[in-house]
Amino acid sequence: MVTARLTPTLGGSPVSISWPAGSAASLDVPPGGYELRAEAPGYWRAPSHLEIQAAEQLTLQFQRAARITARLELPGRADPPKALEVRCQPSPGQGEPAAARGAVVECPVAKGLASCDLPAGHFDVRFRAPGRVPAYFWQVALPAGRKVDLGTLRLLEGSSVAGFVEVSSGGPVPGATARLSPWLGEQVAGSSEELVRVKRVARLAKTNERGFFQIEGLAPGSYQLEVQLAGMAPAFVGPLEVREGLESQLIERIVLGPPATLEVAVEPAANPYGEPWRWKLLASEPRRGARSRSGTVSEEGRFSAQEVVPGHYLLQLLSGEEELWHSEELSLRTGAQEIRIEVPLLEIRGSLEQGGEPLAARIRFEPSEPPAGGHRTSGWKQVSVDSNDRGLFEGYLPGAGGWRVSVELDGGRTSVSLGKVEVRRKPGRDYAELALSLPRTRIAGRVVDPEGKPLPGARVDATQSGGSGLPERGHAVADSEGRFEMLGLPEGNYTVMARFQEEATDALPVLLDSHLDSPELQLALRRNRTLDLLIESPLGPLGGARVLGLPDLLLSSSGRLDETLSGLDGRARLQIPADANWVSLVVSAPGWATRLLRQPLLPAGAEARVLLSETGGALFLDLSAASGPAGGGLHSKLVLLFFQDAAVPAPVLARVTDLAFGRAAPGRLELSNFAPGEYALCTGVEATRAWRGGLGPPDSGCERGYLAPGATLALRAPG
Repeated sequence: MVTARLTPTLGGSPVSISWPAGSAASLDVPPGGYELRAEAPGYWRAPSHLEIQAAEQLTLQFQRAARITARLELPGRADPPKALEVRCQPSPGQGEPAAARGAVVECPVAKGLASCDLPAGHFDVRFRAPGRVPAYFWQVALPAGRKVDLGTLRLLEGSSVAGFVEVSSGGPVPGATARLSPWLGEQVAGSSEELVRVKRVARLAKTNERGFFQIEGLAPGSYQLEVQLAGMAPAFVGPLEVREGLESQLIERIVLGPPATLEVAVEPAANPYGEPWRWKLLASEPRRGARSRSGTVSEEGRFSAQEVVPGHYLLQLLSGEEELWHSEELSLRTGAQEIRIEVPLLEIRGSLEQGGEPLAARIRFEPSEPPAGGHRTSGWKQVSVDSNDRGLFEGYLPGAGGWRVSVELDGGRTSVSLGKVEVRRKPGRDYAELALSLPRTRIAGRVVDPEGKPLPGARVDATQSGGSGLPERGHAVADSEGRFEMLGLPEGNYTVMARFQEEATDALPVLLDSHLDSPELQLALRRNRTLDLLIESPLGPLGGARVLGLPDLLLSSSGRLDETLSGLDGRARLQIPADANWVSLVVSAPGWATRLLRQPLLPAGAEARVLLSETGGALFLDLSAASGPAGGGLHSKLVLLFFQDAAVPAPVLARVTDLAFGRAAPGRLELSNFAPGEYALCTGVEATRAWRGGLGPPDSGCERGYLAPGATLALRAPG
């Protein structure tokens, strides 16, 4: 007899019918969609969907079946399941019918024994029970009409990760090592202690003949998977989210291929001073197994990097004392790649003086418009020449155009910037001529500790304020008596601050004018205190979370930002001015919604807990209406993003964007995956007072909106 059960897909009572095998059955059910499950002794048929338009005859096709049994072994205290989920996949090369592919059967369990019918053939079989690690049987032969005993089926409690590994040319990879370790985001385990901790908690498994691996006994959380095989470049997958009592199975197969080989030709073959070039290949993703390389270019102008882990790199060409003549970003794939570097050379000659007196110094040239990513991105260059006692210098630059010039005195202990200089050849000359002059300005003083004692080695920074574009800067290192001096900064308004180890002084305003004497500054370190944090998710501590702290004194001379990363245990520590009352925190971790919160400072030894949720939304902030003449919205009127009683000023929103994996455009910010809730974008004096007072957004000068999970919210700063 054949028994069929039809369950309406839109709800309703199921209908069961039976009829003799070999004959057709007439259906008398209402039109609509049904889930059809049919059984016949000794045969198997996969569940299917059936659309019925009117009364019709039903003809079904079955496959021959085999019966499997397995004795359950269930470590732990949980009660045994009433049934197991069994999935069949045809073993490679067996050509089983399409109806049997991915077949899922409910296998009843009675007195510790699982027993059910499966389609006959050769299959890979997976057994799964709620809250337990799935068990796999490979190349199981199931003869039609036979009973197959699979022996003991051991189902462990907990979570797991599983997947397949194959080579790029096709075919499984047996014997590869799969290593699972905690996901650290962009953090790299650099210290020996942290490396030991990572290795201690890592879990290993080997792939079988099918290239399959399974790593068991995992705690919930975020992980990174590394797969290694001798002679192949390692492969990395992450972050992998592991849930309580579930298996995270990788849908896409992990592909191993040969390492990359980079062949480079350089023109000219040597640097302009006749010395060999040096090269560096810097890994942009060291946490993914990539490592940096370096070497010397041959006399023929060639070099190669062998057995490189595929990924993103920064290639640099250098000479002398870290003189950087060329840099470009590369994305290396498996196999061989060849590139060519051409360095344009421009001879320069010139003089350096201050107030008519020649200066002997090092003159450094950097791009006048540096890349958005700074020094470690494509296009960055940095070269220098030395002037003699008569102030004369000559050398080479990697091309004409606008260059930002700075002057280093006293062996680099003091440095001041001269701003942008156009460097070009004049008609009829094969070199460019420069006349550089430092204004007669001076910033000097002493750096002392809170008790007034001098601090040798403290670094003093002067930064121009109130201008447009890149600010002029200078720095000096305090001598044995704590004294410092900076000569030749361009005229204008500056803020001056000193730092020593983890502490800093207040930022003092200074007006530089060549016709005025600047006062002697007394820079006293302020005391700091620590804020200890524990960054968590519902699944446990979050390692590699990035934390940005903005004290309530930020808008005064005392305030400064502090930024850190949480360790493997989710703990992070910020350095906050001792006279601060509270700090606004921006906390972001890969895969979790970025959160803004206001945190009062705690007594020594206390720890604040920050809980991140998984689902957030996207924020689109338009700052153009509040921008000044320079445009862009990030360096003009103060704009504050409020979330409850926490706020972030617009000048640091670009950094917040980096933390939140967003993108920045002129005058606009796109912030992805921010915690849901009420946001306000505010300008004006009242907004500044509200933030300083630890209050929520004011009633006026704001645009508000609610960000729902998975939604987007666009806010425009009032003009």
